[in-house]
Amino acid sequence: MTVAYLNDEVVVKEAQRRLQASLPIHWEGNWYHAMDAWMALIGAAGMSTSIAAVCREGQEAPSDNTLREKLDEQGWDDRIIETACNDILAQSVRQCAWRGYFPVVIDLHEEPFYGKVPEADPDVIRRGQAKAGTTYFHTFATAYVSRRHRRFTLALTRVRAHESMLEVMSQD
Repeated sequence: MTVAYLNDEVVVKEAQRRLQASLPIHWEGNWYHAMDAWMALIGAAGMSTSIAAVCREGQEAPSDNTLREKLDEQGWDDRIIETACNDILAQSVRQCAWRGYFPVVIDLHEEPFYGKVPEADPDVIRRGQAKAGTTYFHTFATAYVSRRHRRFTLALTRVRAHESMLEVMSQD
């Protein structure tokens, strides 16, 4: 009997596979491929850092400008990315064999924002209580189940400046 262990490499490969299936990056060329883009994006998310920092540190990574241009060509926007991520999370939930009822917890995450509020979409930045030297934040809500002292994320969404918490909780 073979025992499979879960480690960071297995998690990253599975994330790449699922993300590419739900939100494909089309990248034809000799130097870089879709999985190189996913490595940079997953790395930035996993380390809570910028795409630029990950691309700068990666020996075989594309430059952050090259990656951003490629992603811009894909025509992605926040809603497309959010929907694809939530679809992946929903697929994972359907694979669970849990029995019974579990409370769902909703958390807000505020990432400090230090730049100028974008004129084209000012609602992406919310004001909040001062922390980390700013009162402006990118805000996200996550819904999760806490089971055996571990979080299992069910869904996530960006919280826009005009949205009440009731509106955030009742989103599709």
